[in-house]
Parts: sequence; C-alpha cells; structure tokens
Amino acid sequence: MPDAFRDSSAGRRGPPQGSPLPYVRTTITIPGELKGRMERIGDRVNWSAIASKAFEAHLSQVSPLEPPMPELPDKDDAIARLKNLKNQPENATHRMASRSYQLGKRWAMADAHPNELGRLEAFCRQSAIDRPVDQWKVDIHERGAFKRLFREMTLSILGYDQLTDPEVLRREFKPFWEQRVGISLEASDRPEMPDPLFVSEFAQGSLDFWREIKGQL
Repeated sequence: MPDAFRDSSAGRRGPPQGSPLPYVRTTITIPGELKGRMERIGDRVNWSAIASKAFEAHLSQVSPLEPPMPELPDKDDAIARLKNLKNQPENATHRMASRSYQLGKRWAMADAHPNELGRLEAFCRQSAIDRPVDQWKVDIHERGAFKRLFREMTLSILGYDQLTDPEVLRREFKPFWEQRVGISLEASDRPEMPDPLFVSEFAQGSLDFWREIKGQL
C-alpha cells in the first residue's frame, strides 16, 4: 500500500511571523500507472510546478473560511435607501427584514390571487389585526383564541365561511400554508409555527405589496 500523504517539513522550525513561507517538499500518493507514465517522460516536465498550479486552481474554487467583504453599494443607492427609511420607525425596518414578512410578501407576489389578497385585507381590517401586533395580541388571552383567529384568517383568504365542511378544511388548510406559503404546521419542525407575531408580519408583508399595486390592476 502507498504511504499516506505526508509533509517532510513537519517538525521544522517555521519562518518568523509575517515572513513569506518558503518552498517545502511534500510527498503525495498517486496511482502507480500514473507514476510510470510520468517517469517515461523524465525530467522534461516540472511536475512540482504542474502540481502547484493544480492545487491553486482547486483552492480558488473552494469557499474561504471567512466570506469576502461585500462591495460597497453605489452612493446614490445608499442615499435612496436611507431616504426611504427616514420616515419609518426602526421596528418597521426590522419587521420588513423578518422571515414572516418576507413569506407574506413572496406569497402575495408569486402565488396569491387578487381576490385572496382583497379578502385578507378585509379580514385584517374587520378583525382589527391590521395594527402592530403589540396592540392586538393582548386581546388574544389564550392559545385557543389565537388558533380560532388563525383558522378564520385562513378561511377568509381561501374564500370559505365558518360553516364550511370540515373535510374541505382538512383538504385545503394545511396545503395552503405548507405548499403555497412554505411553513410547516408539524409540531416537530416549526421554526415559524404561527403565533401572533407571525400572523401580523405575514399579513403585513402580503398587504404592503397588495396596497402598492392594487390600483394598477
């Protein structure tokens, strides 16, 4: 069996800190057939230089441990971003960056029907959850009350009323959230399992886009 990869510089004292590394002799393991073909060519080829280039090419494709610093944005783009945020409260900026908000906006942009967005807007206005979550979650005193609210919001989006056949609910409720929105309703893996904050941010993300474009439809 061939020897494992070993570095003959092991145990040597390294260069002073900050100095460039010297050349070192390294032994690698290659197939015997390849070694024979190399020997037939002889000294006409600098195999060390070829191997070094191959190592460099591979290293250039491997992600570094620390990602490179992203490029600075264009100054005009930075000014436009700050102007856009100037009149918004800081917590609104955080909310817009949340996963729940982005899920709502993505659903509105990529999947939702205009009628569904209109029904969501009407439900939020009627149920008074079209407010910051801290202003309405105090009205949800127990888990059961919130579950009813979440169920009613989903029914409203899908266009059903409270008297809908339970079989229809079982058939469409879970697929809506898991397949169309992208969250899991299983207890074992629910990083964004619905809670008042999720509902508030999801609805806000959806409605921010809807209110921006509905006049153009």
